[in-house]
Amino acid sequence: MNRKSKLTNALSCSIVFVILFLCWSCTDKVTTTPSDLDFPSESEYFSEVDETFVDGDVFDAEAEIEDLEIDSDYKEIESENEFISEQEKDASAENECIINLCGVCGPEIISLGEPCGACGKRVCSENGLTAVCDDPGTNQCGRCNGPDLPEFGFPCESGKGCLGTYQCDTDGLALICDAPLANQCNICGGPDLPEIGNSCINATGCATSLKCNENGTDSLCPADPVPNVCGLCGGPELSEYGTACQNQDHCNGIWVCNTDGASLHCDAYSVNQCAVCGPDLPAWNTSCINQDQCTGVLACAVGGQSLTCNAQPKNPCGVCGGPPLKDFGKSCQNSDGCFGLWVCETGGVTLRCDAPQKNVCGICNGPELPNWGKFCRDEENCPGTYICSESGNSLKCQCLGGDFEWDGEPESDAEDEEGDTEEAENDDEDG
Repeated sequence: MNRKSKLTNALSCSIVFVILFLCWSCTDKVTTTPSDLDFPSESEYFSEVDETFVDGDVFDAEAEIEDLEIDSDYKEIESENEFISEQEKDASAENECIINLCGVCGPEIISLGEPCGACGKRVCSENGLTAVCDDPGTNQCGRCNGPDLPEFGFPCESGKGCLGTYQCDTDGLALICDAPLANQCNICGGPDLPEIGNSCINATGCATSLKCNENGTDSLCPADPVPNVCGLCGGPELSEYGTACQNQDHCNGIWVCNTDGASLHCDAYSVNQCAVCGPDLPAWNTSCINQDQCTGVLACAVGGQSLTCNAQPKNPCGVCGGPPLKDFGKSCQNSDGCFGLWVCETGGVTLRCDAPQKNVCGICNGPELPNWGKFCRDEENCPGTYICSESGNSLKCQCLGGDFEWDGEPESDAEDEEGDTEEAENDDEDG
């Protein structure tokens, strides 16, 4: 017990003794003498206080507290001593006792119920003569009347495995584990990465989501998935792609991608309308017109991979499907021995030799000489008949001489024919 506590106890004991004595002496209803009361002697009463009273002598407080700081409780005690002194005077004058708020005959206690300390309030002391601070104190979180929190400051682990210490909750009634937060990559105290899980396009062009890097301090767009041979991101491996295959028609092809990119199909022709493995020919056997404007139907071309219009071409005479007439336009000779060209006969299915006929003089394509053999007179007026000139392209009058009898046309007609002869002779000269 320190020196200040000893002093306080000594003063309290003195005050109690004095009050008890005053209570006895202030009432005329008490018939018991002080000697009848079972009071302890003064020396016995104060012997319980160590080093406070010696041989029953009153402790000199003023000498002992000279160097002490007098707190509010001591001041109140001093005030109460003064009050007691006044009460003694009043008691002797009026012979009365005042019951205070603590229910005892003693000084008035005006500070009763006032707050004090951290959480307390002033209450009656055990003897009822003073008010003392009844302060239960705060818990570890500074909360009045709060529960004891013995784990405060001890190590703890958060729900995500982050280490920290127990600290007070905001209401001071409980503890929370004050540990760093784990970021989206479960790194305690790591940087916040709110973009984790957002969409991204990786280097291969596939859509995926941002993920944590190896140490959980940043985000990255993962290299997976990658596209398969059909371009499907994350699609199955299709090792047969591009290799040879055969379909149900036993037609050869190669394995190619289906539209979903997740499977293959044999890209091979089926047996078509031409009964071969080839492209579908839906127009087969429908009508068509060729370049000669001849009508036919579309039929299989050689090999059966395509169609062609089977309309027959026109022959040289313009007849669709007519005989070819291969001699058309070639040289020919008619029955007169004259040369010409083979040309179309009417109907366009045959040819004829288009060659001139011989005239009366045997000249092919020579002029017609209708007066040949008719009566004529020469320049000397000699009667005769028209004969062919040397070229065969004209006539000349051949005098018959002597007595000439003409059984032909009248002589008047013969005169006209002389003009023909002259013209024919001119023609000979020109020839």
